[in-house]
Order: sequence, then structure tokens, then C-alpha cells
Amino acid sequence: MRQYLTIQNLKQAAVIGAVVGFMAVPHILEKGSDTGELAIVLLFAVFPLMTVVAGSVTAWGRTGGMVGPFPAESRVRTGVFVAVGVGLLVSPLLFWLDSVLAVPLPKSTLSCMALMLWVAGFETLFFRASTMSFMARVSGRQWPGIVCAVLLRMLVGVIQITEPLSDWPSVIKLVTFGGGTAFGCILFARAGLPAAMAFSAVLVLRVLVRYWICG
Repeated sequence: MRQYLTIQNLKQAAVIGAVVGFMAVPHILEKGSDTGELAIVLLFAVFPLMTVVAGSVTAWGRTGGMVGPFPAESRVRTGVFVAVGVGLLVSPLLFWLDSVLAVPLPKSTLSCMALMLWVAGFETLFFRASTMSFMARVSGRQWPGIVCAVLLRMLVGVIQITEPLSDWPSVIKLVTFGGGTAFGCILFARAGLPAAMAFSAVLVLRVLVRYWICG
């Protein structure tokens, strides 16, 4: 905890928190028509929340053999290349599953872009990087962080899914949530935050393409 509270760590966390907070703003505003006053609360809360979350990443992101949020440039380049490549490879399958499961489309191209920023920023930092960092600090290993991150994302998925959990569409959605989270965690541990964010962003590209084709 002493490392978390150092001035240097808090400064780094504030920078990452501000960037991710701004990435989340379009999605919060886009959902404002549904959430009403809650959107205003979220706008004020997202920046301090992301700073607190980012603090665990900057403080403990190198624990348990992980490379930290921003490793050497060569490793970041390689990680982003792998992230984009794998994302593009699995996107056609996810595109097909979205069509089969009749996943609702966003309202506009701007909504798709807002979703991409939200997933790449907020969800990557919260569900993957911070969970990995915190659990690595507690256990000294990477795999507990991956397990906890997958379980956390699937738990949120259970809340988001409207169909009965016993139906196969719900099971497929939960599996995709868990699989994407697990690979994102591995990318963070091996190549840093940019690679994990790139993977999340590429996966959401299919939503934009599907909107252009079917919207």
C-alpha cells in the first residue's frame, strides 16, 4: 500500500485515469437518455474512479512477473501487433455470433465509436489491468488475476444478459465475455496496457461493421 500512495504513483495514476475517463465520457453521454440524472453522477465520478483503479496498475503492474502497464517500446509494438492480429482473426466468428444471436445494434456510427472507446478504456482498465495487478500483488502470481478477471466479467455479463441463463445464447455470450477477458489479461501481463486496449478496440470494430451493413 505504501507504493500505491507514493506521489510518483499517484501522478501516473492521475494521467491514466484522466485519459481513460475522457474515453468513457462519450459512452456515458450516449447512454444519458436512458440513465437520466445517473449520467451526470457518472461524469463526475468516472475521473476519480479511474484514477483510483489506475493506481493499482501503476503500483503493482510489475508484480508476479508482469511487464507493467508501459514496458519497452519493442514489446509494446509486438504486443499491439499480436493483439490486432488475433482480434481480426476472431472478429468474423464474433460477427457471425452477433448476427445469429440478434445482438442489438448501436443507434449510430458515433454510438459505435463511443462503445469502442468505452471498452478499450474503462473495461480494459477495470476488468483486466487493475484486477490482474491487484491479484498479483496479493498472490504474487498471474493466474489468480486472470481467473478473478474472467469471473468478474462473466458476473457483469450475467447482469447484462436478458435471456435465461440456461439458454444456449446466454452461455455463448458468457463464454465470449470470459474468453476475451482472459486473452486481454494475458496481453496486459505480457505486453502492457496498450496491447490489451488495442485488442478490446479491435473486437468492437465488428460492431461498427455490422452497423454499416445491417443498420
